[in-house]
Amino acid sequence: MDHTINSGSNCIQMYKLSARIVQIIDCWKITIVIQVLLTLSSLPVQSAMVLDRIIVYFEPKDARLQDIQVFNPDPENLYLKTDVFRVLNPGTDNEKRVPPSSSDQIQLLVTPHKAVMPPQTQRIFRLYSRSKPDATETVYRVLFTPETGPIKEGQQGVKLLISYEVLVFIRPENPHYDLQARRDGKQIMFSNLGNINVLIRNGSICNRSKPSECSQNNLSERIYAGQTWTIDAMDNEVARLGLFDGYKENIRYFDTRDLTTVNHTPHRQGPAAVHAR
Repeated sequence: MDHTINSGSNCIQMYKLSARIVQIIDCWKITIVIQVLLTLSSLPVQSAMVLDRIIVYFEPKDARLQDIQVFNPDPENLYLKTDVFRVLNPGTDNEKRVPPSSSDQIQLLVTPHKAVMPPQTQRIFRLYSRSKPDATETVYRVLFTPETGPIKEGQQGVKLLISYEVLVFIRPENPHYDLQARRDGKQIMFSNLGNINVLIRNGSICNRSKPSECSQNNLSERIYAGQTWTIDAMDNEVARLGLFDGYKENIRYFDTRDLTTVNHTPHRQGPAAVHAR
């Protein structure tokens, strides 16, 4: 049984900061890194910024330009720089982030590289893709990092700098995911045989005869092309998974007794309903 829900990708996290706590929050593998730097200010000050999205998709038939809007809500200037990293073997133990070492390897550009944003202002940062679509999607991470501004003499304290990572996908021709499942003892292995990632979200494993009795809830995992995700499940349970391609979510049910009955044809991406934010 399949249902389709047109929806954006919403991610809500609660942050708690103290003098002794620095949290690293992983929001569907999109990392928000919180750094604590000693500066000279009389009171604790948080250098904040707001991005209008943290996931960007370059589709093969779209323009090679994408914009990210950054807003500085603080009463102080925001000194901001950007860095681009190519992600190799995404979603694996061998994942690496590689900075470009020469102009020939810079296939994703971000302008401006550095900017000074006055208080209560917003600015457009433009992403430009120079690369042609590959056989599978190419993955980048763009780091937006605030820097300490001028320090006033005779002040002491702590300043919090919050860096945001934007996940960027360069989609191939005919983008599609293809999620297949097979049982291995008490586990189910989900393999993505397509050429783009699929985000599993809002997943649950529940009793077949008593759907309100669930052994697992709120399952979430991004499965990149060619990668596998494994979960525990008894043979009297049904897995309900939301499969999100960045534009819409398809609800799939996997009967764990006979997984061959629920394997489905590859999902091919249609017109975008709404971008993930």
